[in-house]
Amino acid sequence: MLEKYVVELKEKQHSLIQKNLDGVISNNILREQLERIDKELMDANAKLLPAPARTKNIGGLLETISDFLKTPEIIWGNSSFQKKQNLQWFVFPNGVLFDGQKFRTTKISSIFKPKDLFLPPLSKVVNYTKKSANNPNITSTKNNQFNQDVLDTLYSEIVALSEILLTQDNAP
Repeated sequence: MLEKYVVELKEKQHSLIQKNLDGVISNNILREQLERIDKELMDANAKLLPAPARTKNIGGLLETISDFLKTPEIIWGNSSFQKKQNLQWFVFPNGVLFDGQKFRTTKISSIFKPKDLFLPPLSKVVNYTKKSANNPNITSTKNNQFNQDVLDTLYSEIVALSEILLTQDNAP
């Protein structure tokens, strides 16, 4: 049932892109809808994998995406138009804007800036109430939940990127 939902979401993505190319919907509406669908796809794909499979498969997923992370220009150059669009929406979830002089974006995928996920929330964490002399065993439930949320986000993005990269190209 969830697999069918994933297929429907991918069909919706394709349909929206086609409507945008045909001039039926604007770039802003396309971006908003694709962003919503991408989030739903990541959630659905994460639910499809049982927890043990996620842990065992992370090495394979990282191997799948490592070439793209090291040399994205090579993967980009050898990809079909559809795969290039999927990669572009993955890297720039809010799209790319051109102001007449330069390109810009408001957001890039978290996988390319993991420090932004970890450092800002942790930079303000000072645990004065549990002052202890060099005791590394003190943990905070809040920090553990934060770490799990960060790891879930990164994992979802790794899964999404590996799915894009594993999609067969019909033509470059």
